[in-house]
Amino acid sequence: MANQYLKSNPAALKRIKHVIVLMLENRSFDNLLGWLYADEAPPRGQQFDGLHSDLWNPLNNVDFDGAPFIEKVYVRKNGQKPKGRFSNRAWHEQPDFTLPDPDPGEGYKDTNYQLFQKYEIALGNWSRRPYADAVEPTNMGFVDNYRDAMLYGTLIYGDKPTDPREIMTCYTPDQVPGLSQLVRQFAVCDQWFASVPSQTLPNRAFIHAATSCGQVNNKPRALYDARTIFNQIEDAIHDESRTDLSWKVYHGTAPVRKPGGEPWEQGQAFSLTRLTMQQLHDRSLDDRFCLIDEFYQDAANGALPSYAFLEPQFSKGDNPQRVQNDQHPPADIRTGEQLIADVYRAVVQSPCWEETLLVITYDEHGGCYDHVAPANNATPPDGEGQPGQLGFRFNRFGIRVPTVLISPYIDPGAICRPAGYTPFDHTSVIATVQKCFDLKGNLTRRDAAAPDLSCVLTLSTPRTDKPDVNPVAWESEPPPDQVSDLHRSLEWACAQLVGRVRPDDQNIFEFIGAAYAEKFGGHSR
Repeated sequence: MANQYLKSNPAALKRIKHVIVLMLENRSFDNLLGWLYADEAPPRGQQFDGLHSDLWNPLNNVDFDGAPFIEKVYVRKNGQKPKGRFSNRAWHEQPDFTLPDPDPGEGYKDTNYQLFQKYEIALGNWSRRPYADAVEPTNMGFVDNYRDAMLYGTLIYGDKPTDPREIMTCYTPDQVPGLSQLVRQFAVCDQWFASVPSQTLPNRAFIHAATSCGQVNNKPRALYDARTIFNQIEDAIHDESRTDLSWKVYHGTAPVRKPGGEPWEQGQAFSLTRLTMQQLHDRSLDDRFCLIDEFYQDAANGALPSYAFLEPQFSKGDNPQRVQNDQHPPADIRTGEQLIADVYRAVVQSPCWEETLLVITYDEHGGCYDHVAPANNATPPDGEGQPGQLGFRFNRFGIRVPTVLISPYIDPGAICRPAGYTPFDHTSVIATVQKCFDLKGNLTRRDAAAPDLSCVLTLSTPRTDKPDVNPVAWESEPPPDQVSDLHRSLEWACAQLVGRVRPDDQNIFEFIGAAYAEKFGGHSR
C-alpha cells in the first residue's frame, strides 16, 4: 500500500525551475472527479475520497395534497437514470455538458446553507483551538439551496429555473477524459480545499496574496490592496538582483480550436488578476501580462518564466468567434477540457518539461455538490483580530476543488495528501513558489502555515514517458454567455477604476473590455 500522506521534501523543489498554474472556475471535486474510481480500485491500495450511489441530499417537497415531506435526492452520474421516490421523472438520457444550469448559488451565505443547512451560523468561541464554528458541516443543503438560488435568479435576473435535483448530477471520467487522464498519469489532491467558503474573487485573491482583505463575497468590494506573490518575486528581482527569477500572467482564448481544427479568434487583452489586485496596477508591469498565445510560444522556445499564472477566457463577450473556456456553470465544460489539454501538451513538449511543476486547479466550488466537509483549522491570514465581511473569521476552508499536479518527478496515479493536520488550499501554491525560489518571508499567516507541494515530487529521476490526453470534442458552437455574478462584479470593479458606470445601452462585456483598455492601455503583449 502506497503512503499518500506525504511529508514536505524541499530538496526535490530544487529540481523545479518553472511553476505553472492554470486556474479554472467554479467546480467542486465531486462534480468533475467524484466518480473517477467508482468502478475500480485506486492504484497501489491508496484511498480516494470519491462518490458512491448512496450519498444523498434532502429536498423539502410537497405531495399532491400539499403535505410537506422530505425527499431523498441521490447523487448520480451525468446521463444516469435517477433513483428514489421520483425515479420515473424525466432526465437527460445523454450527457449534458452544461450542467448545472442555471448557475448555482456560490456566495458565503449560500455556501453556509450547502454545508450547514443554515444561511446564518453561530460563531464558535474565538479563544479556543481550532477556531471551529459552533455547528458541524454535513454537506446536506445543496439541493434546497439550489432551489432557493433558482427562485432568486428567476425573480431578480429572469433566469429560467430547472430541476433543483440536477445539482446532485456529477460528470463521469469518460465525460471529462482530459482531466481524468491527467489524474491517472500524474497526481490528484483529493483533499485540496478552496481558501474561502464562498465566491471567485476572494479565492483568487488568496492564491495571489494569501488574503482577501477581509472579503468573503465578490461584492461590494472587488478590488484587493494586498501584496501578491508576483510583487514578492518582483521585489527579489530588483532588491536582490535575482536575475534567475521572472513571472508572467497569461490570459485569453487562443489557440482553443473548433472541431475542424481551425483556431478561434484571439481573445482581447483582459487579466482578471491584474484588474482585481491593485498592487499589480503599476504600468511598469505591463510586459508581465500577456495573451495566452505567448505562453504557447514561450513553452515551445524553452522560455517559460519562473512562475506563470494562466487565466481562461471568462466570456465570449461581444465577439461570437471567441469561446468561453473557464468551465463556469453553465458554460460547456468541453471547451475547458480542450484548454487543459492544450496547456498540458505545451508544457510536456517544452524543453522546460523536466524542470516544471504544472498545477491545474479551480478557484471555488461554484455551488456544485461535494460530499466532504471542509477542514475547520484554517489559519486566519491577518491575525486573530476582528472578523471580516459577514462576521467570517477565516478559520475554516472552503469546499473541495479538483486539483491535479503534473511533473516528470511524480509517480503515475498518485493520490496526494499532505502529512500533518493542515490540508492543501490555494495558498499552498504561494508556499511552493516561495520555497522553490528561496524567496524571503511570507505574505500572511495563511501561506506561512500552508503545506507546500514538494511532497508529491517523489521520484529521484524524471520520467521519460509523455502521455497524451484526449478531451471530448464538441460538434457545435458553445452556448452564448450568461451574465454571472462574476461578470457583474467585474463591471463594478471597472466602473471604480474609470470613474463611471456602464451606460444602459452598452453591453456589459463591451464595457468591461473598454474600461480595462482605458486603465491599462489595452496592453497585453
